[in-house]
Formats: sequence, C-alpha cells, structure tokens
Amino acid sequence: MLHRVLILMGAIAMAGAVSAPHAGAAPPNRATITIACDRGTSHASAVVTLFDGTARSQASTPTTLDCGTDVGAGKSDRIVVPTGFVVAYASIDGYQVTTGSDTVSCAGDGTLALKLACTDSTGTGASVTVR
Repeated sequence: MLHRVLILMGAIAMAGAVSAPHAGAAPPNRATITIACDRGTSHASAVVTLFDGTARSQASTPTTLDCGTDVGAGKSDRIVVPTGFVVAYASIDGYQVTTGSDTVSCAGDGTLALKLACTDSTGTGASVTVR
C-alpha cells in the first residue's frame, strides 16, 4: 500500500513540474503609455515614439494620446503598444497642454520608465508616463 501511495505522489509531482510555467520566460515586448490630465486641463495631447536600447532603432510608429475636458477624452488615456523588441527609450514630442487661455508646449526623451509633466504657470497641466 505504501508503495502505491509513493508512486501516486511521484506521478502528481511530475505532472505539476511539467505543467508549471517556466519562471525564466522573457516578458512580452510591449510598452504602456499613459497621459493624465489635471482637473483644470481643457486639452492635452502628446506624440510618443518608442525605441530599443542598443541602436536606438524605432520600435513603433508614433502614438498620439489625448485627455482633457474639452475633447471628451476624460481624465486620462492609456495605450499598450506591442513592439518587435524590448523598448528601453522614448521620445515625447508634439506635447501641448491647454488650461483656460494658456497653451504650453513641452518635449522630452529618456530611458524607461519615463515621466514628463507639462504644466502652466499655476502648476496645472498633464503628465505622460512610458513604461
């Protein structure tokens, strides 16, 4: 009887080892881009381009995100961008924020995780995050 129990336990352990996901599997190649507007922001728009980390090859076509009360886009916008390789660098261009009667333009780039805030003189605006 003990012999049967040991064989059964061994079979269960083997089945678990075969069906368990591989812990060393590489993460999928993608990046998440988010734009978030402050309450007083009428409209914010940003164009984000993703790059790999070695040759700075472009990993995706430029992605445009919008938020704000005037465009009906809501407080934030989030997009997951699948890429052909691991993203390590991003460029944010065409970044404009309108609050009341003020319009502010911003731009920036850097390694991931990248966060760039664009605000008016009162500190109201939007922020773009790339992960």
